[in-house]
Amino acid sequence: LWSPGRQLLELRRMVGRAVSQYLPSAQAGLVKTLLLGQGQELPQAAYLWFRKIGCTHMLAVSGLHLTVMVGLLSLLCRRLALSRRGKNLVRAMLLFACMCITGFPPGVQRSGAMFFLYLAADSLHGVADSQNALGAAVLLICLFQPFSGGDLGFSLSALSTLGILTLYKPLMVWLMKGRRILKGPRLRGLLRPFASACCVTLSATLFTLPIQLLVFGGLSLIAPLSNFLPMPPTLPPPHCSTLS
Repeated sequence: LWSPGRQLLELRRMVGRAVSQYLPSAQAGLVKTLLLGQGQELPQAAYLWFRKIGCTHMLAVSGLHLTVMVGLLSLLCRRLALSRRGKNLVRAMLLFACMCITGFPPGVQRSGAMFFLYLAADSLHGVADSQNALGAAVLLICLFQPFSGGDLGFSLSALSTLGILTLYKPLMVWLMKGRRILKGPRLRGLLRPFASACCVTLSATLFTLPIQLLVFGGLSLIAPLSNFLPMPPTLPPPHCSTLS
């Protein structure tokens, strides 16, 4: 009998086989971990290096990965000759397809729920409130999966998102409008992506610090830098900031 769950499983297996066929084993393991959430094929040495630099959260498919996909989808949908609702429908369909590939881990569910709420508000010409969207997404996930709160990746994802939504804007205003970086408008424009990345990293780190200290017994001193470096090329467009 035809089953959506069985078809999804077969799709993930097909993607996994394609990755293994065209990439060496070490690289294939990393791609499968980041794309499919199949961390069992990641070499132990690679995991240890991610742990040493405080970036193990990047190995868990979460809102960060989905944010990058949403940013790409938004750029592609801009060129479509459709109405706002039509573009939002295309975004929602493509986003759901991406979520199917990942296997719906808790972090992706949270980000996906937030984005769907944003699309609904945008289609109805309303104003999407990021904090309310985050709260609604967490509530919905916990209603259907009551033990999601015990998942480390989900907790880090929700808290880092809350930190970004709470602290990012005040920090950026303090840095940019106060002209604390550089007074020249051109230089400030060039440094703005890096200032934004710094604020994102600091906001997420402060709100997840208690869990990192409790679970990992400390915070790697190189962790803020290693989290900062990938940020500039992966920062989403302004309208996708709720997905961080």
